[in-house]
Amino acid sequence: MSRKEFEQLLPLLEDIPEKEVIRPHIPVAVELQEAENLYWWCQNDKEPLVASGLDWSVVESLPERTDACRYAESVWKQYYHSRKERNSLLRKKIREGFALRTRLLQFFDFAFRNDSGWKGKSRAIKNSRKNVAMIQHLIDLSVIGKANAKILEAISFDMSLLDAAVRKSEELAYMYAQHNDEVAKQNRLMDLRNRSYTYLKQAMITIREHGRFAFRDCPGRRKGYISHYRKLH
Repeated sequence: MSRKEFEQLLPLLEDIPEKEVIRPHIPVAVELQEAENLYWWCQNDKEPLVASGLDWSVVESLPERTDACRYAESVWKQYYHSRKERNSLLRKKIREGFALRTRLLQFFDFAFRNDSGWKGKSRAIKNSRKNVAMIQHLIDLSVIGKANAKILEAISFDMSLLDAAVRKSEELAYMYAQHNDEVAKQNRLMDLRNRSYTYLKQAMITIREHGRFAFRDCPGRRKGYISHYRKLH
């Protein structure tokens, strides 16, 4: 299924009530294969299935539903794995940010050791482990450092670290903004995957219900309307 073909199904998928959306409880790849198997299994059973009240168009829609779910699953998985790599880089940069904050505080604590007001500020910064707070702390410490340049230079502090703190803060702020956008996109893709899965499951459930009823006295045909995976698990 192409992206364009999938997008044509979006109104139908988005019309599924939130409370009816199903999250996969078995591997999606397994469900997709069972959908393929079900479609071909019931081809010779049209007459008894229709006689049981099944709308045959549900069977005819199964390939499209399967393709839509396969497409949505593929797009979601690809984005999920690419985000894992970017998240790993973000965590690395966050560790660097905290390390730089610690380094600055070590010098500041010594430089302002006789400043009673500084001790409280330093303690508050150290006690904060939130990433977004650390990003702001780097800016704050840079401002404080530049305002007290002579005091810091007197203890051989590397003043270039103040500009490095600003750059690191800006870098992390940008990466966090991207991260938040990506979380929203990933959630959207997962929702579409779940809706596509639901769209497929609705048809499979209907077909299987009619199949089990139509062949209630014929175990050989009835077995084709039972999930093999769920039977084993």
